[in-house]
Amino acid sequence: MSNLESRALIAAAIGVTVGVISVAGMFFYQQFINKQKYQAGNNSLEPVYQSLAKLQKEVEALRQQQKRKKRSTSLNRKHALGSNDSTYVSTENDLDSYSTAGTDIADDEFFDCSDAEDGTEDIESRESTSINQLGIELMKIDAQEETEERNKDTAYYKLKELIELHPHNEDVIWRFARACYNCINNFTDIEHKNKIISEGLKACERVIDVEDADLHKWYAILIGIHGEYLPLAEKIKNGTVFKNHVIIALKIRPNDPDLHHLLGRFKYELSSLSWIERKLASTFFSEPPNASYEEAIESFEQAEELATQPHLENRLFLSKAYIATNNFEKAVYFLNDICLQSIVTKGEKNIQSEARRLLETYSKDLYKNI
Repeated sequence: MSNLESRALIAAAIGVTVGVISVAGMFFYQQFINKQKYQAGNNSLEPVYQSLAKLQKEVEALRQQQKRKKRSTSLNRKHALGSNDSTYVSTENDLDSYSTAGTDIADDEFFDCSDAEDGTEDIESRESTSINQLGIELMKIDAQEETEERNKDTAYYKLKELIELHPHNEDVIWRFARACYNCINNFTDIEHKNKIISEGLKACERVIDVEDADLHKWYAILIGIHGEYLPLAEKIKNGTVFKNHVIIALKIRPNDPDLHHLLGRFKYELSSLSWIERKLASTFFSEPPNASYEEAIESFEQAEELATQPHLENRLFLSKAYIATNNFEKAVYFLNDICLQSIVTKGEKNIQSEARRLLETYSKDLYKNI
């Protein structure tokens, strides 16, 4: 494992240890998993689980170190308070031992109570262990989401259980929303798909006031998917809600290529509305939402600049936007690029197939204009 990968795991570990699942830590960890996905070609999860097992040991070691530090601090405080008590004995080489002569408290009983006579540390320890376990579970789920194409509903059911235990934890909730999005691809029944989407939306709405980029990002995605099954009027209304949450997420995380892609998709779809659809939109809004293909291209190009891995879907829609503006040269360039990429998932295969179809059509138009 490289130094960069080790730092990514340590950053995640520190976030869990102090009782906070750090957004930055999880982000770096996800970047590490993404790298593993492209290098390993979506093979076995065994190396990932080995890394997680090692990480869990490191987290436990850090937690024990914190406990020892608390005990040492407690002993120093007791030493200061009882410096005039002849029953107290302290040695330079043994910070964790003292005499209880003249008391009924044995050494083991003292350490059971640690430095909090009311059991506060014991409660904190249990809470810390719970958070530690939750953090490890979430990391495992992230690893599966990034490396497995099969059994996407596994994460959905696992996160559904975790939501029962942590109904207001945004780190659990946005992952549940992501799992809902991935899970619906396993079903063809529209009613069942709607049920799963609604579950994800309701979970997000419980904490939607929290400023978390992933929460607003996946809420927006579910809003967008939900709109596909709604009448046109509601679909247009949903589009505005979708845009608002994408913008909220972008304010929190302005360098997220996926968010720029989603904003580009909103602008592209808005630009593609027919005259009748635009008239219908004007009946719901004093100023109907409006966008141009040029604005969509700007967002797609921003996503391209920020992406660290080939974003095939973004390149496909960038090509479509260029076609809509009759810029066939740039469209053909990106379509060619998509066709040359090594594909991993079924979704990427579908994107590549559509790119080949568009390339066959619009490369002819390019040659006509030369």
